[in-house]
Amino acid sequence: MRKGYIQNGKLIATVTTHSIILNAVLMFTNSSSSKPRISDLLTEKTLLCLLKSNMTNIVDWFEHIKKDVQIAIGFEFLCLLPCMAISLFSLVTMILASVVAYSDRNLSFGDFLSRIPKSCLRTLVTLFHLIPFTAAVVWQIDLVISLIEKSCYGLQAFGKAEGLVKGKRLHGFTLTLLHK
Repeated sequence: MRKGYIQNGKLIATVTTHSIILNAVLMFTNSSSSKPRISDLLTEKTLLCLLKSNMTNIVDWFEHIKKDVQIAIGFEFLCLLPCMAISLFSLVTMILASVVAYSDRNLSFGDFLSRIPKSCLRTLVTLFHLIPFTAAVVWQIDLVISLIEKSCYGLQAFGKAEGLVKGKRLHGFTLTLLHK
């Protein structure tokens, strides 16, 4: 039993270290690549404020700034995808390592690694099914509130529905499944 505890402790330490390193590299890459872009935008804004020439130059500067902003937004969106992938990977590996450690099973590192892709896929499928259902619960209660209470509608009804559902999402999820 002691050997399994030490082996599982090493597994959790390895998974945690890899998760921290991957997230740190991603954050460093994202921040170091977006700093020059932000600096350029600030420089262009300053030059635009100082520019007191004809209207065509100002329009050209605005078009240039608009393109830079579009590129920056596109790049941030592209950085979002690896961030989500690393977050999913970290979540799945931490849960798997915790399950292995808690159950006191001996699992080789190769077997552990072989479980990760299928677990990531199952987690994604669950998330894509769960998010619409939980949003649907709030939305359905929102509609009921807006019909029952004459002075409560729109965002106010949504906020009230969110408050009613808080802490009871599993019940609402079950009711939504039974309803469909």
